[in-house]
Amino acid sequence: MTFECTVKKGHAGAGKFIEDKIYIPYLVFAETLTVLTYKNSKELADEFSNFILTDQRFIFINEEIISELSFWKSIDRRLSYIDIVLVYNALKYKAKLVSFDEEMNKLYMKYS
Repeated sequence: MTFECTVKKGHAGAGKFIEDKIYIPYLVFAETLTVLTYKNSKELADEFSNFILTDQRFIFINEEIISELSFWKSIDRRLSYIDIVLVYNALKYKAKLVSFDEEMNKLYMKYS
């Protein structure tokens, strides 16, 4: 089995970020492995984790729960905790936020 990075039709704009560094919070990585395991197979989840761990573009970021929680509490929008944490980390690391979620993008623009 070979893991391949593909872009869904309609998300073609995501392809332009393929060459950039990609910051991954631990919670996102863990949830992705869980979804791949239960929706597909453990083998695919293993292959994905190997791909992420060996590709130099991916950078794991250490989460700072107190700072993230403080930022989350300061937001008065109805967004999930993880969405707000992704915005927080994009701002913290001065990284591009890659999201097709309009509310996340608005929040990012408000603080950037």
